[in-house]
Amino acid sequence: MTGEIKKISTKKFVSVVVIFIVAVSIIVGVPYYQTFVGPWYKPVLEVRDKTFNRKYFMKRLRMKLAGVKKNQQTISIMLIEEIQNKELSRREAEKRGITVTAEEVDKAVQARVKQSSSGEGDFGHLYESLLRGLRLDPEDFEEMVRSDLIENKLFESFLSEIPDETNQVFVKIIETATAKDAEAIRTRLAIGESFSKLAKEESIHLKSSKAGGDLGWFPKGVWALKATGQVRARGILTKTAEEAELIREQIEGGRNFAQLAKKYSLDETSRANGGELGWVSTQYKKGKQFAAQSWDLKEGELSEPLDTAEGFWIIKVIEKSPEGNIFDDYVFNLPIGKVTPPLDTNQGFYLFKVIEKNDRWPLIRAYRQKLANNKMDTWLKESAKKGSDEEWIKWHWGSASLNWALSNLNE
Repeated sequence: MTGEIKKISTKKFVSVVVIFIVAVSIIVGVPYYQTFVGPWYKPVLEVRDKTFNRKYFMKRLRMKLAGVKKNQQTISIMLIEEIQNKELSRREAEKRGITVTAEEVDKAVQARVKQSSSGEGDFGHLYESLLRGLRLDPEDFEEMVRSDLIENKLFESFLSEIPDETNQVFVKIIETATAKDAEAIRTRLAIGESFSKLAKEESIHLKSSKAGGDLGWFPKGVWALKATGQVRARGILTKTAEEAELIREQIEGGRNFAQLAKKYSLDETSRANGGELGWVSTQYKKGKQFAAQSWDLKEGELSEPLDTAEGFWIIKVIEKSPEGNIFDDYVFNLPIGKVTPPLDTNQGFYLFKVIEKNDRWPLIRAYRQKLANNKMDTWLKESAKKGSDEEWIKWHWGSASLNWALSNLNE
């Protein structure tokens, strides 16, 4: 009987010890897992049935940030989109029957190892050193190389869809530092001076000036040149809206704008020139308030009194220069021989002249690649938007995830 009691007591003791150990493991282990293990397996991105967790993301991030000290936050955010695009590319490549062989992966791995190595040595040692520095397994590195190869092959597929010939225009250009300089050249062109001669003499566009402004043939889609809208106008500045309205009525009644400007305008710069304001940007920081307010007027139209910080303006729009993508939307559609008004770009003020047009001009390799890039980028953006709208692409990313990633780069 005593022996049986001892056995029961021993079993109870063992059970208590086991329970205690389990309890301690849970108390200690669960917080440890939640703090040090679990975060690595949280998702950062879902694309249909494919989930990318933080552990995968960190492997890619270490490759991206190898030797990089600046802009780590920006690179980290852009990497999510890159992973998304590579997965979209992989799925599209699969649809198109695009494959990558083991031999192609091996060749690309060898090329990257040699490229990243600073010295000579056995490939195995160099590869091992590279993997150790990136803290990657060979399988991880090869998977990343494979995804890059698939993306490259998909690009070649898009490239094959670009025609060898397309509609193009041959253009010349003159670049100046100011709109006033450009308008002065435009005036000289209007009285018969040669565009090529003026380009050689006046243009600050070094690439083309020696060739008389020749830029060559361009199709749509290869030059993303953007401009800020401008108005070339006359104006009269007054103190009150009532004064402005009285002057406006006189102009509408047939009185000479220049004479009224010289008599009544408070703007000293333009008054002596009969209200001539020249070209004025509609952009707030480098332009004038009245230019933005009169942008919607038609050429030749007179504004209502415009309330600005300077006072009340009466503006007559003489001409406008376009805004937005000026090559595709404006220059490309100019008649042959037509010269643009000064175009206000972030590189300078441009005058374009269309010399020739051809519906079937051969595309050079660089333009075909640019157009293929545009086509692939458009497809990626549309696919990403569709995935987001239909919720088969989900980002699990925010400031907390970003801070966690940057603080665990060396873990």
